Amino acid sequence: MSKIIKRPDYIQYCTLGIDHGCYTEEDRALLENEEALIEWSSPRAFMWKDSPIKHHLKALSILGIPLCLVLINYFSTLNDPNTSDAAGGLVLTITIFFTSIYALFYYVWRSQYYSIAFKITESGMLTDVLKIYPKWRYGIQDPTKLVCFLRSVSVILIVVALSTDPLLLAGAAGTVFLSFIKPKVDKPEKADYIPIFWKTGLTDEDELRFIVFTSNRYIIHIYSKNIIYGISLFCNKDNFNDVKNIVLKKLPNAKIFEAQYMSRPNKVVDTHYLDNFS
Repeated sequence: MSKIIKRPDYIQYCTLGIDHGCYTEEDRALLENEEALIEWSSPRAFMWKDSPIKHHLKALSILGIPLCLVLINYFSTLNDPNTSDAAGGLVLTITIFFTSIYALFYYVWRSQYYSIAFKITESGMLTDVLKIYPKWRYGIQDPTKLVCFLRSVSVILIVVALSTDPLLLAGAAGTVFLSFIKPKVDKPEKADYIPIFWKTGLTDEDELRFIVFTSNRYIIHIYSKNIIYGISLFCNKDNFNDVKNIVLKKLPNAKIFEAQYMSRPNKVVDTHYLDNFS
């Protein structure tokens, strides 16, 4: 369990890093027991290249164009009593429809937020990362009971179809047979509790040597030549400069870059920034 943030009891922690020898429990304990130079949490960190507001505006613009056309058509019929009522009903229906679509988009994008806690010490950085989902997503997703129910319904439908007209099972209706496929049991979403050291003691490619400041979003990306070994520090307006000064002090020989937009280290999109890294 994490000692830098309190998670609900139903949250489990991933053990892949320990299982693959990336770090040990002792590494975590070392950073946990050290005094923090600075410690904070980012409850809604957004990992995508652009800001969340920009993504929502994109969705609103896409959905807004047909909605505006419907509204223009509605206002053009206000003077005609024979069509205004029908047009008003259409506008209401379209508005509800597009609102539902946007609500779906928002629900999908909401799952792109992360709750992250950071602790920076003299030896390194400790992060607790959890992707935000509804509560049920943190448990095992076993659809076996639902599939059994669908199979029972499918058997009834198949018997009815065979006794009336077997051709009813042709085409799209044949999808009832999909219920007999073995369901996939999804693993629960887990939190990551990752220690990162200023001096890794690993290979030269794993040493932290590149810093990218994304000042407009208060994010500091720290990379190694390996790229995968690194960290993104999601700061806030109040502590950005303090964190920045600590990072520069601990990595005085690192190459510094400025970027307007950068994605997280293990999902680098703007790899052209790395072309000059050597």
